[in-house]
Amino acid sequence: MANGRKTRSDRWDAKAGLTDEQVWRAYDVFGRSAWAEFLAWAEKELPGVKVPCRNSMYDWHADMAGKEAEHKVRQSREARDEIGVIAKTAALDDELIAAYKSMGARAALLGNKDEAVKLTMTAIDLANQQLKAEALRLQRDKFDAAERRLQAVRDALAAPKTSDGGLSAETLRKIEQAAGLL
Repeated sequence: MANGRKTRSDRWDAKAGLTDEQVWRAYDVFGRSAWAEFLAWAEKELPGVKVPCRNSMYDWHADMAGKEAEHKVRQSREARDEIGVIAKTAALDDELIAAYKSMGARAALLGNKDEAVKLTMTAIDLANQQLKAEALRLQRDKFDAAERRLQAVRDALAAPKTSDGGLSAETLRKIEQAAGLL
């Protein structure tokens, strides 16, 4: 019922067979476009769906505006749950970053610029954290390898000396190998 009046017979929400996502996308496009632009969009994006008259669409849009807050809360809960599931299974990985990018794209399509920017920046921050973690891991691997080489040199130096007090050829070979000279 729109504005306390009886629902129009040519109203299209349930009768058109649109999915929930299509209905909300149509609501968004209708609210941001001129009538002719909306008709062109509907013809392209919703083939085979008969768009009712302009007055019916304005009534439909007014009814949908009353449901918009509830819809946004439901979307944010779904997004939070989706992020929670992904974060539990794969913290700081490509799936989580892709999820944030996808939610940012969805927010942008729905005209929510601020939310799209926040989600995209979160994806960028996560990607940067992932790069920093990988760089730290590589640095740690290099450090560990250097420590192993140093320990190998120490072990070679601890080997028995030759009769004249010098290093044997075998010991020199081990030191050069450990230092990465061979």
